[in-house]
Amino acid sequence: MKKIFGLLMILMVGSITHASDNRSAPNVFSSGSTISSSQMNENFNFLASEIREKEVNCNNGETISDAINEGYNSLTIYGTCDGGVMVYMFDPNPFGVTYSQMSNKPISHLIIKGGDSNRTSKIINTTGGMGSMVTSKGYLQLYNLTFNDKIGVNDGGMLDATKITYEVTVTGKDNRIGAYGNSQLTIHESTINAEIGISESSLGIIKETIINIPTGGNEALYVSEVSHLELEDNSQVNGRISVYEKSNIDIDEVTINCNALDSCIDVNNSSIEFDDVTMTTTSVNYSVLNIYAGSNASIRNSTITADGNTELLSVRGNSIIELHDSTVTSGDGRAIYLSNNSNLDAYNATITRTTNTPTMAIDKFSSVQISGSTSISDIYCYDPYVSITNYENLSFSSNINCNGYEKKPSQILFNFTDFGSVNCTSMQKNDLEANECQEFGWNVNSVCDPGMPSGCWFDKTNGYWVHNSCGGSDKFMDDTYARAIVCK
Repeated sequence: MKKIFGLLMILMVGSITHASDNRSAPNVFSSGSTISSSQMNENFNFLASEIREKEVNCNNGETISDAINEGYNSLTIYGTCDGGVMVYMFDPNPFGVTYSQMSNKPISHLIIKGGDSNRTSKIINTTGGMGSMVTSKGYLQLYNLTFNDKIGVNDGGMLDATKITYEVTVTGKDNRIGAYGNSQLTIHESTINAEIGISESSLGIIKETIINIPTGGNEALYVSEVSHLELEDNSQVNGRISVYEKSNIDIDEVTINCNALDSCIDVNNSSIEFDDVTMTTTSVNYSVLNIYAGSNASIRNSTITADGNTELLSVRGNSIIELHDSTVTSGDGRAIYLSNNSNLDAYNATITRTTNTPTMAIDKFSSVQISGSTSISDIYCYDPYVSITNYENLSFSSNINCNGYEKKPSQILFNFTDFGSVNCTSMQKNDLEANECQEFGWNVNSVCDPGMPSGCWFDKTNGYWVHNSCGGSDKFMDDTYARAIVCK
């Protein structure tokens, strides 16, 4: 009932059209409008008439498409129903498809419930043609059934799947649920044996659900192109997770298992947050958690373990990780590796490498802050251009490079709208040499540009570090050009 009421409320705030009669709600409200009880009752009465229910027994030759074409939008199905499900209100002709080729006539909202117990009612698609889709701000609700057709949600569409089993009979990338184009995907209390993709400014909410990497697939979950996913409430992911292109994943009360993959979680120019997460990996080839290209990771109240010689946490390329009240345990591989101007904040953390050393390695202008009751046996610094801040004077072994030396460079960050003339000389420091700048950054270019500062600085426009080998200007002009300068 909550789901149906939610649908009713969605439909109340705007016009409602029905495929067969194009009727609209009697009262349409805008922000700030005063709503009377009579207007509300009129809309509720209208909506009640718009929810048209029917039972569909597919084992007796009845079909979902026939029911939709007859004007029904709330279906209880029995048996196995064959054919894709379309929820849409657009003209397919610009896409090279006619209405006759679609599985059903246009419909803006659809509810499908399984009438058989234990999700034994099924929707499959063996007839070929287009896969199932929800588009043009359409709404599809699935409840208590098994669904095994590829499905895409796009153009502001919404898919709400509760107590479903999702499985497909083909291998590869067709094993997929995808939300694109500012759409929303919600999955509760389900088992998903397929890849789930959230992209193009879309939102995913997954709770109390098991996600298994599909046979022949590369990953279980990916979030991309400024999208967001909330994964929580005792969910479980068995497979790889990727987040990239300025996207974000919040993972809360979740178990993650990875087996025989290149990496378990990839975070590229994005962010990820762990809270109360248990993560176990077996035979991962590269790194368990791979954070790079200006990414952020927050790990709290969590436990991560890796076997063999797998590197557990790899943090590179101007990335940041917080490790608070958590335990990370590697086997024969490094527990944590920091490189290319990255940073670790460890608070009340237990960092362990079962065999071999070092437990943590720091490279290329990266830094670590250690506080609270953090436990770590040893740290190795590959060069002196690193920083370790030990707030609690905790005991661990380290090599001589961890002490740095008098020419240790530091990254100087400014808001260049406040500083009209800034360079290393003005700050009573020295420019880095070309080889030092090369070690500092990611994709460093060496140039001679007399119009820009000399030395080593970050080109904000192009997104990489440069070493200006000639004199140049003593001004950054504004923050269009540079984000940071490195001196020694």
